[in-house]
Amino acid sequence: DVYKRQASSGSEPAIDTSYNVRSSATESESGSVSLPNTYDLGKSAIRPGEPKEWIQVHKLSAYRTSRDKGYMDYMIYTIRNLGTKKKRFEVQMYFEDGINKEGIDTRVGKTYSIGELEPGEKITIKQSLGIFFHGIDKPKNLDLSLYDPFVVPHESVDTYKKTFTPTSIFDDMEIYQYGKDDEDI
Repeated sequence: DVYKRQASSGSEPAIDTSYNVRSSATESESGSVSLPNTYDLGKSAIRPGEPKEWIQVHKLSAYRTSRDKGYMDYMIYTIRNLGTKKKRFEVQMYFEDGINKEGIDTRVGKTYSIGELEPGEKITIKQSLGIFFHGIDKPKNLDLSLYDPFVVPHESVDTYKKTFTPTSIFDDMEIYQYGKDDEDI
């Protein structure tokens, strides 16, 4: 991951400008990308009956790293072009309760470039997050904003907000999972 520091103040979030469409993915003979027993990753057409949401988070996973610390591992999400023109998108993510490289609680921000989508096209991405946090069993906030990077000032096309509480069941197992289990998909 490539991290950049915004120039204004030391409390500004670190911005990650990478994204990972094919991590852990396999390519079938037809060229479509999929994970075994999970969501189809990559670009495809929007199917009838799908939610009319520009951005949708399917799965969010975190793990315990110590007694009161956790690690936001990855999320699987879909971006849809519900408009009538070809558009280029970026997703800006903010996690309120992350830990920076110095070990201090801070708002962590990352930006992911999605690229161009045709009208009626979607892309599903398994995004590695790599965010550490304090406070298992305390509420956490995740905000995702979808915007066109060429429109100034930046106006969000859609915003997704999720509040969740990582809950500890066992000392060494997954502490939070939003979305279906892999074998249920």
